[in-house]
Amino acid sequence: MPLLPLLSGPLRHARRTRALGLALLCLAAADGVAWLAAQRLLDDALRGWTQGLAAQGWTVQPGPRRRGGSILTARITLTSPRLFGRIGTPAGGSRTVLWGGDRLTLSLSALHPLSLRLGLEGPQALHLSDPSRPGQDMAVRWQGRDVLGWFPLGMVPAGQSGRAIWSAALLDLQILGPGGQDAAFRLRDVAGHGLWNGAAGPQGSRLALAMTCARIDLPLSWPMPPGLPDARSLRDAGLVVAIPGRADTHTAAAPTTVLVQDARTRWSTLALHAVGRADLPPDGAPVGEATLSVEGVGDTIRTLAQAGSLSPDIGRVAAAIDHWAAIVAGPPGRPDAPALTDRRITLPLRLRAGALFIGAVPVATLSTGGP
Repeated sequence: MPLLPLLSGPLRHARRTRALGLALLCLAAADGVAWLAAQRLLDDALRGWTQGLAAQGWTVQPGPRRRGGSILTARITLTSPRLFGRIGTPAGGSRTVLWGGDRLTLSLSALHPLSLRLGLEGPQALHLSDPSRPGQDMAVRWQGRDVLGWFPLGMVPAGQSGRAIWSAALLDLQILGPGGQDAAFRLRDVAGHGLWNGAAGPQGSRLALAMTCARIDLPLSWPMPPGLPDARSLRDAGLVVAIPGRADTHTAAAPTTVLVQDARTRWSTLALHAVGRADLPPDGAPVGEATLSVEGVGDTIRTLAQAGSLSPDIGRVAAAIDHWAAIVAGPPGRPDAPALTDRRITLPLRLRAGALFIGAVPVATLSTGGP
């Protein structure tokens, strides 16, 4: 038997092994070069944000940094970063802001080279105060899982326009208000995006935000009527708001208009939906109008009556209304058609002089906190 055919098999296997090793070596080298280039881009982005914020009067303390990454991804982790400065409010005032966190991670992937990803890891805190109004400080603390944000790589703090995307698998949120008021929330499956354009005219939006949340667990300290199922949480919440642009972008005395284009959630047996607008003047109380739609009132009344939280007479009245409506209307066109008391009810809401009205009836007094 010829010797060459016997040797050709091992030789081909050796060549394939060398080719595979060479390919892996080239891939590792390319990943290393891409990592170094991405690290340089991250350094430039971090330097640009730090210098841009400092130019606007902010004090930036990035903290110690640690470099890392994975395949096709570069990462910089900032330990104990701090940010201090002032921000304007929609009503024309300003607040002193102090933010600090356990870790802030910046990462850049070769698969998404135009997007800078920010990750908030560990406890984070935001403190808002106004030296001219002592006792009105507010603090927000949060910690969660997969709390992420995405920004365009070349975006700068002083830019007229920009966009952002954010998400969180789990977010524990604690709000500390004036007078030691404390409210703790747990948010699950949060997602949202925002656009802003400081030069937008009346036909555009200076700010547009959209956000969804699968579930919001409400504070345990809030009183809830006994008997309602799942009363300590909001489900399928969504919010879409916009702030229209101005004809004269240099005018700051005009009220800021906030458009609530869609606000919806489900609470226990109720489905809530609202649209409206509010005008926030530089001085004075905000004014606004909205339309609130509620579904499931009858089911809620029946549930509370059965649990003893509501007078049985009210439950009987709701049942009588549904029975009367069924007799007048005849058999329902659909087997799953809601009863009359469970159908949508529309309520007009008005905000005037710090009070909330349903139609002309005042129902609550709101504390605006001033500018």
